[in-house]
Amino acid sequence: MNRVAILCLCLGGLSSLPALADAPPLDFAAAYREALANDATFAAAQAAREAGRHYVPQARAGLLPVIQLAGSTSRNQAENTTPDIFGNPSTRDIDYISQSHQLSLRQAIWRPASVAQYRLAHAQEAFGEAMYNKEWLALIDRLAKAYLDTLLAEQGFELARVQKEALAGQLDQARRYLDAGEGMRTDVDEAQARHDLGESRLIEAEHAVEIARRGLQELLGRLPGPLARLRDSHPLALPDGPGSADAWVELALERSPELAAQRANAEAALREAEKARAGHHPTLDLIAGRNLSESDTNNTIGSRYDTTYVGVQYMLPIYSGGGVSAGIEIARANQEKARQQHEAAARALATQVRKAYASVVSSATRIRALAQAVRSAEVMLESTRRGFTAGVRTQIDILNALDQHYIAQRDHLTAHHEFARNWLLLQLYTGTLDDARVETFSRWFESGSQPR
Repeated sequence: MNRVAILCLCLGGLSSLPALADAPPLDFAAAYREALANDATFAAAQAAREAGRHYVPQARAGLLPVIQLAGSTSRNQAENTTPDIFGNPSTRDIDYISQSHQLSLRQAIWRPASVAQYRLAHAQEAFGEAMYNKEWLALIDRLAKAYLDTLLAEQGFELARVQKEALAGQLDQARRYLDAGEGMRTDVDEAQARHDLGESRLIEAEHAVEIARRGLQELLGRLPGPLARLRDSHPLALPDGPGSADAWVELALERSPELAAQRANAEAALREAEKARAGHHPTLDLIAGRNLSESDTNNTIGSRYDTTYVGVQYMLPIYSGGGVSAGIEIARANQEKARQQHEAAARALATQVRKAYASVVSSATRIRALAQAVRSAEVMLESTRRGFTAGVRTQIDILNALDQHYIAQRDHLTAHHEFARNWLLLQLYTGTLDDARVETFSRWFESGSQPR
């Protein structure tokens, strides 16, 4: 095989594996759409977000009027025994219909616990939105990792296959030279050892493809075919944004969904503490209603009452066995816990952002250096082959050159994928990733399946 063709094939990626040759390539944009529709973890986050949107209306109900209509109708039978005028017991049967209807209204005037619950609901809703955004970014992170890992495994398989074929050729050549009396037994043994190592690399690479594809299956809900290749022409630059690591950290502290969720959690803990303290406060309600009753008891048979009332009702807690005080202490401890969790998350996020920033910068430089290393290894391999023909190089020199060529190609592929992943991670951590930037990233891959 032509050396340039081998290099382009290895750097461009795996176009097909034997078991997947008939499947169309899956590009990143199509994989993203499938993951949005099929990933169970993201579906759970969507359901949690929908539930969170109802916390505020539910809590608001505690501040609004409560109107109730109640009533009853019953048939009553009784025996009434009383002494007559002569002192003798006299019994009579009573059979009557009784009715009662009540319309009531209750409006909270002073309920600190309800106000705290309303504020808590807003914090819970904000937490739900932040967690949804966090899970959306986490989905992209998991998809990008699984997709790039699978693609790299496929490319690694093809690279190992090409390497094994080259080593098999060298083994055949060493045997021919030995049979012709022009070679040495040690050359055959060395070529055989390198060939066996290449065989083990190929088996390992094939296993890596299967494992990586199963990981992608978890997100897509199906076993994918071959993937669209990562273009060599994608930009080797930082995403649009600040120019320094410190500025990216500041952006992350401001916009990160992770920290937004932590802030909402801290706010919720504060409102829980307010709600707990409200257990010591009195409550005051406006009450109003109208009662209609007829023959309520056997002493009021035939009587009808129509009562309207308006007033206020208060409740002053005096002692509850220490439960309110314990609740306050629990809420205070949880508030401190939330504050410390936010601080820990902020510190971890700053480290992650700096690491991603440094990785993008270093990977871009490393890709350029490794591209030159691949070209140099290609030239060295050709020179070694010519030197062997001229009698100044040995079979072992060729085998070493093949290994160096393989390692340079493998490292070049790995650097490309590391750059792509860290380019996304930097935006994931800072909360700057959106649909437009996902689309930009998708264009780094060759066109695969069409939109559905």
